Amino acid sequence: MNKRGYTIIEVLLFLGLVSMFFCFTAYSMEKRKRAESFGKVKTDLSLFIRKIQKYGFQNESEYYLEFSFSGKKVIFREKDGEVIEELKLPENIGYFSNNSDKKADFSRKTTKNGNFDKGFSIFLTDRNMGKIYYKISVSTVNTMKYPVISIYKAKKPMKSEENYLDYNLWNEEL
Repeated sequence: MNKRGYTIIEVLLFLGLVSMFFCFTAYSMEKRKRAESFGKVKTDLSLFIRKIQKYGFQNESEYYLEFSFSGKKVIFREKDGEVIEELKLPENIGYFSNNSDKKADFSRKTTKNGNFDKGFSIFLTDRNMGKIYYKISVSTVNTMKYPVISIYKAKKPMKSEENYLDYNLWNEEL
């Protein structure tokens, strides 16, 4: 009876194939997880901003929306400073604004009709702020009482050193 085992080449080939399959699966899962995180943040942020607008309009009062990038949260406050609600931002996403100090925390005040005193944009990046994926833009320059909230997806993820303010690099999401 002739017993034949596996050669070292066959074992290495098998291990190589298993490793490639594992890497492909891990990459696909990571990509899906990142897309889910971005989707949740886009939705949560836009709903939070709309909630503040509606609250200001209905109560005909001024409120504050504070973005704490350092604390990974967004805070909705009364004029006297009392916190109405907080939105925690996921740690696995980076954030910056279109302000002159783009990584600094900032706030916006609502007007009595639900608009904001100034527009702003929030950029969503990977954790280490290397690539930009999305932009949430709040424009107050319009004829309506409410600001327009637009969500844009980068046509391709762009490096933060690129001219990310160039309108041609973005696709508006509906």
